[in-house]
Amino acid sequence: MKNKITHIVQTKSEVIIIISAILLGGWIRLNYVLSADFPLNDGGLFYTMARDLIANNFKVPLFTTYNQANIPFAYPFLPVYCIAFLNQFFGVDLLDSLRFLPLIFNISVIPFVYFLF
Repeated sequence: MKNKITHIVQTKSEVIIIISAILLGGWIRLNYVLSADFPLNDGGLFYTMARDLIANNFKVPLFTTYNQANIPFAYPFLPVYCIAFLNQFFGVDLLDSLRFLPLIFNISVIPFVYFLF
């Protein structure tokens, strides 16, 4: 009987810790994203890559047109495809996708990181 109670308490405390981590981590990340009206860091590059992908009928071009610098299109394709797909088929703005999709994925990883430790 005592083991069951201890197990329940540990489970409830783990749930509280995970929910607290998601809320705190989400709040910190959301404030960072909302501090700008545009995608942060390499957002301009990925915006251009998504536009290049759409312009090339979803075939991967050899180079991106970002800053006319002939940067090879050698970045992970899946996120760029997802953003371009959302824009073309659901009308989701590219800038909004580039701002909020990474935020959503980043916050959703928090519980998994908890279980690694």
